[in-house]
Amino acid sequence: MAFFGLQNKTYNGEAIEIQCNIHQGFPSFDITGLADEIIKESKDRIRASIRAEGLRFPQETILVNLSPPSFKKTGTSFDLPIALSILFGKSAITANIISLGELDLNGRILKTPGSESILINACFKRCSIVVVPKDNAISEKDKEYYLNHYRMKILECSCLQEAFDGILDALNELEDGDNNLDDLRASTPLFDDEIDTNPLSEDTKLKHPFEGIIGLKTEKEALAVAIAGGHNLLFFGGRGVGKSMLLERCQNFKSKLDEKTEHEREKIYSVFNRFDDNKVRCLYLDTSGKNSVFQERENPPEILLYHGGSVIIDEITKLDEKTISTLQSVNDTGLLRLKKDLTYPLRFNMLGSFNPCPCGALGSKNSVCYCSENKISAHLKNIASPLISRFDIVTAVKEADFLHDDESGFDDIEERIENARVRMLKRYKDDADIRLNGDIAVFNRSAERIRKAYMYFPESESPREALLYYGVALTLADLDDSDEIKPIHREKALLLKVKSPREYFTR
Repeated sequence: MAFFGLQNKTYNGEAIEIQCNIHQGFPSFDITGLADEIIKESKDRIRASIRAEGLRFPQETILVNLSPPSFKKTGTSFDLPIALSILFGKSAITANIISLGELDLNGRILKTPGSESILINACFKRCSIVVVPKDNAISEKDKEYYLNHYRMKILECSCLQEAFDGILDALNELEDGDNNLDDLRASTPLFDDEIDTNPLSEDTKLKHPFEGIIGLKTEKEALAVAIAGGHNLLFFGGRGVGKSMLLERCQNFKSKLDEKTEHEREKIYSVFNRFDDNKVRCLYLDTSGKNSVFQERENPPEILLYHGGSVIIDEITKLDEKTISTLQSVNDTGLLRLKKDLTYPLRFNMLGSFNPCPCGALGSKNSVCYCSENKISAHLKNIASPLISRFDIVTAVKEADFLHDDESGFDDIEERIENARVRMLKRYKDDADIRLNGDIAVFNRSAERIRKAYMYFPESESPREALLYYGVALTLADLDDSDEIKPIHREKALLLKVKSPREYFTR
């Protein structure tokens, strides 16, 4: 019999297998699997609860393991599943049971958050029985739905004795009925096939990532170029014009990684015993400076899990100097150095945005900015840093004309991005350093490539700038399925980078 508990640290929670071994020996009770002090304190509470309900607590050696043991478990929601795993520790019945609930010393099951998450994880683990506190009050409609669709029986229990008896009755019912446990496990739908993790229904799913965004065609094209070629992009403009909305849509793009990046990503996940089930490769960087994704005490640093993805920095002007320095170092080397002798590959494209003034009204047609020049200069101090030179695309987001603009022109954008990625993979298959066009200005500044970049962009002020323009122009050509950079691609590449965003808006 397999018991599962629920770790409620993520949005959907995570099912934790409760493995219980009971054998003859000196009476003892230990919990392993990176359990924190809150869980270890539950040992006496569980023992008292079982005895208070008149049930037998084994006078043997008891070892409970919380699997997987690769990350820390916390919370009182593990009281009930651990107690049930002990009570059924020597049972020969095979069934998957998931539960959550805090126990008091009298055996009562207290109200515990996580009812919705436990139902999702129950489907994922193909559980036949779900046990939750009675006070959590799952609706009859939900009970009937999960029973009919997933053959899953939901038990709402007020005490440990009731949970114990309820599981026995449910197991007998499942064995004696038309559907025995073997048939149940074989026929229960898998999580990925049956549970739609997208909150949008089939009728409301987006036809393409930019659906519903009126106008902003230049801005949408700039974002598509950044995603396709792995370019760093920076949006700026007044408040409410759509900067954050555009950046949020990058989560809807599902472009594939190249083989080398995919292999490096798998190695990173395997080193830290993690599972790459995160299909969305966009990380929102905290600009408050309180929680750094580069912290060495995290295992691993959160940023490593997004190797090959995108880092979204909304309000880049709020970044602290240490984070800016780390971003510059990673962008220039493609490596994250945690210690002198500990280095990991790390590549991502930065997608940022900022307001041109503290109040966000500068440049707006409908609002007036009253910020002083000193306040604006202080607000934009990070824009003067070398970080701004790392952005291939710097584009002003202007207010859309809702009367005359439409949302057409991007129905096939995902297909175009995928085709552009394929062209890049073929172009750089023999290049050890470059994987996408966005890597040209950083990882391989050969004399031949610099001369070619200057041929297309002779007005460039430095080799780096010429290569940045050249990489963007190449991506524009790839999106148009063109083998060469045309004049239109050159002009667009120049227009997509505003050299002086501080001076772009005037009062």
